Amino acid sequence: MATDPADRLSEVWRVARTKRRPIIDVVLFVTLLSALYSLILPLKWTATASFFPERRASTDLTSGLGSLSGLGGLVGAVGGSINLGQTSAQFFAEMAKSRSFLDSLAQSSVVTDSFGTIEKVANYLVPRARDAATRRWKARTAVKRALRVTTTQVGVVVIAATCKSPYAAAALANRALEVLDALNIAFRRREAAARRRFNQVYLDDVQTRLSEAEDRLVQFLTTNRVIATPAMQRTQEALQVEVERLRALKQQLETSVENARLAEYNDAPVVATVDAASVPERKSGPPRRLIVMGAFLMSLLGVFWALYLRLWT
Repeated sequence: MATDPADRLSEVWRVARTKRRPIIDVVLFVTLLSALYSLILPLKWTATASFFPERRASTDLTSGLGSLSGLGGLVGAVGGSINLGQTSAQFFAEMAKSRSFLDSLAQSSVVTDSFGTIEKVANYLVPRARDAATRRWKARTAVKRALRVTTTQVGVVVIAATCKSPYAAAALANRALEVLDALNIAFRRREAAARRRFNQVYLDDVQTRLSEAEDRLVQFLTTNRVIATPAMQRTQEALQVEVERLRALKQQLETSVENARLAEYNDAPVVATVDAASVPERKSGPPRRLIVMGAFLMSLLGVFWALYLRLWT
């Protein structure tokens, strides 16, 4: 029995030549089965839509407080908690994986064929389900499989939808863009409402402190009609500076509350559409040639290992 690897390969090749007819039959049979299987697989169509997300700057409160002298620490504390930063493309890509997005898209209605048939996405992707809860879970999974969300280097978000109908693929991609926009508008409104409530509470506190500071200043001026000593002059200046500081802070907070209230009712689109999805002209799957070639190569590899193990085990 051969022990050298080269001799073993030569022996396998010799046996394969003597049994080439059954080997060819096996390989052809497997290849034919894979070809039939690839023909049975339904056609797939992919449509893409792309958009550019809105970029938002930091809040007015943070920038406003930064202009006031002596409030550097407050800017860091407040800005760190309510700074919105910039809405990045990666944020939208991650939101496309959220359950809120998947469920909202699954409950949407889209055109599914050339006749203009409108059907709910959940019913189209999951024709049969045991109950409503099962359909909802399967639809969420099916939507996640049907969509592919990527981002480019310049920050453009690309949504690719793959379905058995080219019309459904285009409608699903466009609807996914609309759902993302709607969810982010709702997110922006909730964020603005929370910011307004925070600013309003802070404004009430500043108003209380301002009233107390003004009362102290009035009481000091009423009690001391003549400022006779340097100590009294310094006290007056300190009280006056405190009143002016709180007045400036109150004005900034009032502006921030109004800006937050405006953002709370703002329904402007969060995304700018770069390309709307159109009905694809060419199918994207299944990869029939790849399936057949893969089956052919796997059958050859399987025959080789079968002969190898049979000869030396």
